[in-house]
Amino acid sequence: MIVDVHTHPHRRSVKITQGHYGKYNLETELLPDGTFQEGFVEEFLNGMAMVDKAIVLAVAAPPYWITANNEFVSALAKRCPDKVIGFASVNPNSPTAVPDLERAVRTLGLRGVKLSPIYQNFEPDSRAVYPLYEKIRELGVPIIWHQGTSLMARFGPLEAAHPVRLDRVLRDFPEIKMILSHLCYPWATEAIVMARKHPQLYVDVSAMVERPWFVYNAIVAAMEYGVTDKLLFASDYPWYTPDETRDALYALIEIPKGTGLPRLSMDVLEGIVNRDVLGILGI
Repeated sequence: MIVDVHTHPHRRSVKITQGHYGKYNLETELLPDGTFQEGFVEEFLNGMAMVDKAIVLAVAAPPYWITANNEFVSALAKRCPDKVIGFASVNPNSPTAVPDLERAVRTLGLRGVKLSPIYQNFEPDSRAVYPLYEKIRELGVPIIWHQGTSLMARFGPLEAAHPVRLDRVLRDFPEIKMILSHLCYPWATEAIVMARKHPQLYVDVSAMVERPWFVYNAIVAAMEYGVTDKLLFASDYPWYTPDETRDALYALIEIPKGTGLPRLSMDVLEGIVNRDVLGILGI
């Protein structure tokens, strides 16, 4: 089964025609009657044609234009139940974060949660966030983390985005399945080490299409640590498509040819693309 574990519900055509989403208002895509603007769903499904399932993420980061709310993602998941698995997002700084998440899961039907210290400006290992983790554990849903840098979060706390900042959280909540997004760029080796240490932790390869050398070295590190089975396929759609991501992964096999560098096997690359992610996450 091919699962894209990291997608966003923006129109790909906006990126193609405008090059950015600065003037794109996602909220206008969902009409008051609960239906979507003409072509929106069809465009998303066309972009996801090569995958069996797509995890679509809400982003509760009000200062940024990338925000997609839980109601929007829930509506898309209900419109496309055979393709879309919706993940919520709540802001840990909000006094209503815990009830907001409970509503997103129990009422809206979302199946996981996205958190991002660099976008949401919080310390992930702070005891102040533990009530939220306790609710996540109670609900039995996984976390997708944006750990790593961001080209957008100019004033976000980079020190809070290092993957090692999750070590205590992973020790204290071993029942919660977690995914580190974007290979924790630029800290891929640290992410791989963390995945080796913690059985419930996985790493996705989203948004790395244009960084083949970085991804190659990350996969070599995963081979050395024996955790290639913890690398998950993800595109970061609409910035990149699943097709582009798959092709970029397969092209990595060419990098070491004619050199003494470690070789990648097609079995390893194919294993990243085809993986029982839903079974891994228990969703």
